[in-house]
Amino acid sequence: MNEIFKSGEKRSAGHQKASIHKVCAELFAKHGYGSVGVAELCSAVGLGRGAFYYHVNSKEDILLDISVGYMKRLCAEANETQAQDLPVEDTIRQLSDLFLRTMFEHRAEMTVCFRELHLLSPENQRTVLDLHREYEAVWRSVILRGIAEGAFREIHTIDLKALMGMYFYSFLWAKPQGNATATEIAEHFSTLVLEAIRKRD
Repeated sequence: MNEIFKSGEKRSAGHQKASIHKVCAELFAKHGYGSVGVAELCSAVGLGRGAFYYHVNSKEDILLDISVGYMKRLCAEANETQAQDLPVEDTIRQLSDLFLRTMFEHRAEMTVCFRELHLLSPENQRTVLDLHREYEAVWRSVILRGIAEGAFREIHTIDLKALMGMYFYSFLWAKPQGNATATEIAEHFSTLVLEAIRKRD
């Protein structure tokens, strides 16, 4: 009986923490991390300061958890896509669609993840940037496969950074209530990527 109760407590605490992250992400995305104080966060999530700090260690930890959480999710899903061993151009299209759908569904979290990175401590920045590099490495691996298969031309690292930037900073203008869906934007992006890297006869 006690074990079931404790298990339920853990699930409840985990749900509460996820809810806190969601609300905080919305506030950070709307006002900026530096403009939102702990008192405002407590008020928004409906918790006193003591209860708030029961679930989180610090305001920066919230920012780190949001950033790490969504980069880990992107990396995991990108690796799953790569592991499907689809034709290389289809893999590029799938990666493109995956990123844009994730960004549309969790726009506040993705905005915080990419816009507020510089406000983390140097150590925490390295943690998030390592995940950025891990995600980028999936794209690099797919492109290298395309080069080996004769489908893609060799590209410079700067080219890959430019292509990734197109995705990473789409939060600045791409919105669920906009004129284009995530799938439509993803198709435009993947077409640009493929036009840029496709091997010419």
